[in-house]
Amino acid sequence: MAPEIHLAGELIEHIVSFLLDDRRSIQFCSLVSHHWCSAAQPAVFHSLKVEEKMPPPQWRSKRAKKAAKKKSKKRKGGRGVKEEDDEEEAPPDEPEKFDLIKRITPPFDVGRYVKSLEIKCQAVTPSEIARVLELFPTLQRLALSANLLADNTPPSLSPPRPLAELRLTDFTFAMDDWSPVAKEDAERSKDQPAKCSLVQFLNLFGEIGTFYTRDIYPIGGVVQGWGDGGAGYDACRCCRPLYPQDKEQRSAIRAEGMKISEHFSVKRIVTSDTDYTNDQRGQEVVLDLLVAAPRALSTVQELDIDEHLLITRDLLTATGPQLSRLHLNVTSTIKHIEEEDRIDNDPSQTGISFCGQRLSFAHVGLHHNFAMNTLDDYWKNWLFTFESAIMSLPPTLPRLVIEFHCGKLMPDNFDWKKMDSTFAERDLTELELVFDLGAHLLKKDERQFYNGVRKWVPQLWTKLGERLKVRITEYRGKRYE
Repeated sequence: MAPEIHLAGELIEHIVSFLLDDRRSIQFCSLVSHHWCSAAQPAVFHSLKVEEKMPPPQWRSKRAKKAAKKKSKKRKGGRGVKEEDDEEEAPPDEPEKFDLIKRITPPFDVGRYVKSLEIKCQAVTPSEIARVLELFPTLQRLALSANLLADNTPPSLSPPRPLAELRLTDFTFAMDDWSPVAKEDAERSKDQPAKCSLVQFLNLFGEIGTFYTRDIYPIGGVVQGWGDGGAGYDACRCCRPLYPQDKEQRSAIRAEGMKISEHFSVKRIVTSDTDYTNDQRGQEVVLDLLVAAPRALSTVQELDIDEHLLITRDLLTATGPQLSRLHLNVTSTIKHIEEEDRIDNDPSQTGISFCGQRLSFAHVGLHHNFAMNTLDDYWKNWLFTFESAIMSLPPTLPRLVIEFHCGKLMPDNFDWKKMDSTFAERDLTELELVFDLGAHLLKKDERQFYNGVRKWVPQLWTKLGERLKVRITEYRGKRYE
């Protein structure tokens, strides 16, 4: 038998990248591999990553400088003297326009083996994505980072493509019309072609296992008070958008959401993988689209979210009875909701009271300022919302994680006595308390802190024993236990 030939993964990647456009050479490579070993299989790619290289910064700066440069004059001996033009390096040639379809088309028929595809480019349209999906018929995972432009004629894919995972990160989509839409008008127009590029894009897909979004927001349109940028996202990305409380903008989004295909549905939604205090929260618009869609949320079993209470409440109202797992970070308070928008029988206003007996796991976290040193009325509202959300969980819940990602002041003032007496009478079988404090904030050593926490909940400690877990993590995420 011929000896096996092993090449380093990086070397193979360089070879393939170099030969990607040279199909004849790739064919010879395949023939050579068969010569080495008659049992050798054709090249098979299970995952691909296509990334558009951005033009170097100096290309734009030198081009602009050259266009703006003018001949100057010097004053010498009272006379104006023309200065010779400065020698300057010519800017690099303008890069060739990125052709996604050309770059991504696989050699021969290996596209049918690809399961995971990652695309990072400056701009793409739903029709281009439709062509990509046709090239990879068995694709299971798609990750996309791009500016999604709208098509004049929305594309279609038959049948719609199911995916195990759809990831949209560093992603923008076109939403040009933010005009208020009455419910009656939205109902009448739901069969018309979608104008929002994200709706056009989602209509290419069927059932999605996990829908993951991070740093995703709309652009386009003119919004009164914000100017160009759709709901203020482009105009002011440094602060938290006010979208959830703008009923007119929400009506425009809901009208587009109603145009999402009945074939599109999601099992798990993950939007909480961000630092809420720093990252832009345009994904609330995405979630609002899903709330308005005919069937998008009908199959949701897991939510991992940290949105404004109004968005959270709408999501849980639609999905609560069918949820099996919930990870909810409290990132706004009742004070952020107008009196007219509040609902009865839910002190936290999170909608968590809509969760039913199917819920088998809940992770409720409080994420806020680590630097607070006084518990004034403002911070008490946060603590009340957090406590109310926990108390509103269904009594049949077996597993619960409570996380304090906010310094030491909040857990010190948490109503442990009420929680201890309440959950000791419920069906809880496992409790984990997570404190993202940082060891430098602890006045006692870690073991003493663990024992002290367990004394806060004596009834639960008696009931659960070792199934009551205490974990301390540093602010930067380093685990101490």
